[in-house]
Amino acid sequence: MIRSKHILAFIFLTAFFVNAQQIQNNTHTYEIKTKTKILPFGVKQEIPVNNLTIGVALSGGGARGFAQIGVLKALLEEGINIDIITSTSMGSIVGGLYSMGYNIQEIDSMAKNTNWAEFIKLNSKSDRSDLYIDQKITEDKAIFSLRLDGFKPVIPTSLNNGEKISNYLNLATLKAPIHVNTSFDELKTKYRAVCTDLLTGKPIVLNSGSLSQAMRASASVSFLLSPVNLDTLMLVDGGLIANVPVTFAEELGADYIIAVNTTSELHKKEDLDLPWLIADQVVSIPMKELSDLQLKKANIIISPELDEHLAVDFTKINSVIDKGYEKAKIELEGLKKHLDSLSAINLVDTLISYKNLTPNNEPTKEENFFYNILNNSKNFTNIDLALYIDSLFLTGDYKKIKTEINDVVVDETELKIYSVLNEKISNIIISGKSDSDKTFISESLIDLKHKPFNAKKLVDNIINTINHYRKSGFVFAEINFEKFDPVTGNLFLKFDLGEISDIVVEGKTKTNKEVTTREFEIDNNGIIKFDKIEKGLINLRNSYIFENIIVDNKHINGKNYLNINLNDRPSSLLSVGFRVDNENKTQISFDIRDINLFGSGTELGLLATYSNRVRAIILEHRANRLFNTYLTYNVNLFYKFNDVFSYIDDPVISQTKFSRSINGEYRQIYYGASVTIGTQVKKFGNVTLTGKYEFNKIKNKSGNSVLPGKNKLVNLKLQSTIDTQDKYPYPTKGIYFKGYYETGQSLLGGDLSYVKAELYYKNYFSFGNSHTIYPKINIGFGDNTLPLSQQYSLGGQSNFFGMRDYEFRGRQLFLASIGYRYKLPINIFFPIYLKVRYDLGTVWSFPNQIRFKDLRHGVGTTISFDTPIGPADFSIGRSFKLERSLPNNPISWGDILLYFSIGYYFN
Repeated sequence: MIRSKHILAFIFLTAFFVNAQQIQNNTHTYEIKTKTKILPFGVKQEIPVNNLTIGVALSGGGARGFAQIGVLKALLEEGINIDIITSTSMGSIVGGLYSMGYNIQEIDSMAKNTNWAEFIKLNSKSDRSDLYIDQKITEDKAIFSLRLDGFKPVIPTSLNNGEKISNYLNLATLKAPIHVNTSFDELKTKYRAVCTDLLTGKPIVLNSGSLSQAMRASASVSFLLSPVNLDTLMLVDGGLIANVPVTFAEELGADYIIAVNTTSELHKKEDLDLPWLIADQVVSIPMKELSDLQLKKANIIISPELDEHLAVDFTKINSVIDKGYEKAKIELEGLKKHLDSLSAINLVDTLISYKNLTPNNEPTKEENFFYNILNNSKNFTNIDLALYIDSLFLTGDYKKIKTEINDVVVDETELKIYSVLNEKISNIIISGKSDSDKTFISESLIDLKHKPFNAKKLVDNIINTINHYRKSGFVFAEINFEKFDPVTGNLFLKFDLGEISDIVVEGKTKTNKEVTTREFEIDNNGIIKFDKIEKGLINLRNSYIFENIIVDNKHINGKNYLNINLNDRPSSLLSVGFRVDNENKTQISFDIRDINLFGSGTELGLLATYSNRVRAIILEHRANRLFNTYLTYNVNLFYKFNDVFSYIDDPVISQTKFSRSINGEYRQIYYGASVTIGTQVKKFGNVTLTGKYEFNKIKNKSGNSVLPGKNKLVNLKLQSTIDTQDKYPYPTKGIYFKGYYETGQSLLGGDLSYVKAELYYKNYFSFGNSHTIYPKINIGFGDNTLPLSQQYSLGGQSNFFGMRDYEFRGRQLFLASIGYRYKLPINIFFPIYLKVRYDLGTVWSFPNQIRFKDLRHGVGTTISFDTPIGPADFSIGRSFKLERSLPNNPISWGDILLYFSIGYYFN
C-alpha cells in the first residue's frame, strides 16, 4: 500500500514537471544584444550585433564616375545604410565628399557646377585674375617653361601638375562639416582611398592623414595628373591595381559588398587608329583583368549603362548621374528585404511560426506598431519579430528592448514587448568662449530637448549647425560631444570657433616662413575664414615656388594652429618665347631666373631677346610682394636696341591714291639702369614710380633719314596699370588700362628735360559664345623737347591697319579703334577666329599742329589661329584719308598691305 502511494506520487510529480517544462518551452524571449559603432564628433551608438556591415566599392572611370552619385542616392532611398566606402580615382572623390558629410544634393551640385575639364587640360596655366601684373606679362609671353635642378632639366611627369584640383579638394575638405582628426574611421562612413605606389607597384590604402591629399593621390591618373609624393611613396591612380576595390571593403569587415563599376570598356578595333589609344588599350587590358577578379567577390554589381560616354568628357554630367540612379533603382529592387533575411540568419537558431496573435488589452506603442506591420494578419515568425525589434532599436531612441511570446493556449499567441527608452535630454550645456555662439547652438539643437538621447539625431543636428558656420566662412569651427549624464539629463558639448594661435609650416621647404604665412590673413580674434584660406592657397600656387600644398587645422596642447604643409619646387626656371612676323622676322627670347632667391620669395632673372632687328638683354631683381606688405619693386640693368624703317610720301600720281616708301633705316639703342617701387592693387593692377638713368643713341643704318645723336636721360615715371582681361591672347571680357606721367630732368644730371604722358584703354565685350567687340583709345602727349627715341609711333598689324610699324613718329598721339572678333564653329587643327577692325588716328610733331582733319583711317581683317606657340595671325589692311578737295569721291586710298605674325608679342 505504501509502495503504491509512492508510485502514484512519482507519476504525479513526473506529469507536473513535464507539463511545467512544456509551459516553459512555449514561452520565448528575444532581447537585443548590441555592439558599439563610432560616429563623428566623438559620438557613439549602440547597434544590434547582428546588424550587417554594408560596404560600397566605388570604381574609377573619370567623368563616368559621376554616375556613382546617382547610385548613392538610390541606396539611401532604399534605406540601405552605408558603413564602409572603399574607392579608387573618381570614386575616391565622390566617396570622400559623401564620407565627410556632404549630402547627395550638395555633391550633385558640386559635380555639375565645377569645371572639371580645367583640372586635367594640357595647358595648366594659372587664371590671369589670380596673377599680379608682372606675372601676367611674364606668363603671356612664354611658349613653355622648364624647371631646372641646377643645370639639369626637370622633365614634367604629367601633362598637368594637378595643383588646381589639389586646391579644389583641399577647400572642399575644409568646408565639409566633418573633419578628420586621427583617422578616416571618424567620418560619416569608414572611408578608404586606394592608390598605387609607382615605385613598388603595390596597392596603398590610405586610412588617415589629409583627406584631400588621399582623394588627389587616388585620382592621379597617369600622364594626366602628376603623382603625389607622400613620405617615401610616389602615389598614382589606384585603378592601375584595383579599379573596383572590393577586397579592401572585405578586409575592413564588410558583410555585404555593393560594387559600383563605372569604368570604360576596352576600345573597339575600329577605334585603335591612333598611337595613344593603342597605349591606353595596352594599359587597360591588365586593369580589366584585375577588375574582373575584384568584381567576382562582390555580392551585387551595379554597372550604369553609360554607352560610350568618355572618361574625359565632362559634359552632360546631369545625364550621367541620372543613368547611375536609374540603373541602381533596378538593381536594388528588393535588396533591403534580402539584406534583412541575411541579417535574420544571425537572429535565431531555428524558425518558429506563431498563429493567431491576440492583441493585449492595453498594448504599448511598440506592440501597436508591430500589429500595424502585420497588416491584419495574425500570423508571424520569430524572425519577423526580431527584425522589427532590430529596426526599432536602430532608430536610436532605445536603451533596451525585450520581447516575450507565449503560445500556451493552442493556436493562440500572446506578445509582450518590454522597452526602455534612453533618458531624456533636459539641458544642453555647451562649453566655449562666446556666449552668443553657445546660445545659437543651444537654439539650433532645441529639437533634441525633452526627448530620449539619440546618437544619430545628435550627429545630424550637429552637422546642420556646423554647416551654418561653414556657410559663414568658419571652416575650423567644431562641435564635439563630451558626455551625456543619464541621471541629470544634461548633454555636454564643446564648441570651438577655430581661433588660430599661430601658423605652422611643415614639409620639404627652405623658404622663409614669412613668404608662406603672409598669404594667410588672420584677424585680431585669431579667425581666418574660408575666403582668406582660398585666397592664400591660390597665391601660394601662383607663386610657382611650392607644390603639394595642403592647409588644415592642427591641434597642439588644446590650441588650434593653421597647418600649411608644402614642398619647395626647384626654383630655377627657364622660359622660352618665340615670334616671327613680317617686320622683324624671327625673334626668340629666353628668360632664366631663380624665382625664390635664397628662399626669400624674390626673383633674380636674366632676359635675352634676339633677332636681326630687335635685341635686348636685361638683368633684373624683383619682388611681387616685399616682406609682409603689398609693396613691389624691380631693379634692372638693361641694354636693348631695335631697328626702325623711316618712310616718306611717294610723289602724287592720283588724288584718290597715296603711298609711302622706305627712305632709310636707323637703330635706336637704349642702355642703363632703373629702379621701380610701387604697390599692388589686389590682382588687377598696380601703381609704380620708376627712376631711370639711361643713354639713348640714334644712328643711321641706311640713308640719312634721321639726325644721329646720343642723349643721357634721367627721368621719373609715375604709372598706373589695370588688367582684368580674363585670358590672353583672346580675351572675352575685361579691360586693359595704362596711364603714366614721365618727366626727364636735367637737374638730375640728364642732357635735357622733357615731359611725356600717355593713356591707353581697351575693353572687351562679348555676346553669345562666339562674338566679341573691343574698342580701344590711345592718347599721348609730349612737349617740344621730347627726343626721337621717346616719341610715339603709329602703324602695324595690331596698331593701325594700312601702315607699317613705326611708319609715323610724333610727340602727340591720338588713336581710336573698334574691333570685332568671331570664333568660327569649325577648327582646322586649332580654334579659328575672324577679326575685323577700324582704326582712326594720327601723330603730330608739335602741339600747334594738331588738327582733326589730319586724322587717317584704317580698315582690315585678320584670320587668327590659336596655336600652342601663340596666335598665328594673317591680315590684310588698307588706310585711307578723307580729302575735302575731292567732292565727288572724297576718299584717298593707301596701299593694300599684308601682315603675318606667329607667336606672342614681347618687348
